[in-house]
Amino acid sequence: MTKAAFVAASRLCRKLAVLASSERLDFHHPVRVGAIVEAIARVVATGRSSMTVGFSFQWARPQMRNLNVRKRCTIL
Repeated sequence: MTKAAFVAASRLCRKLAVLASSERLDFHHPVRVGAIVEAIARVVATGRSSMTVGFSFQWARPQMRNLNVRKRCTIL
């Protein structure tokens, strides 16, 4: 999560960025061992010296033979 936030923030400001705080993260479904996880980060708000980054996580288990069945978690 922090690496994805760093990439999204650094691409926007074209400089190094640091994580000041992270809020609580609740998963409604467990992520199983061996699952394929996709983390998507995007900057949703900017200020003079700060940014808010939103995350979306999707995961699927390759054993299910249907990777279209995914669980999702979105954080702002």
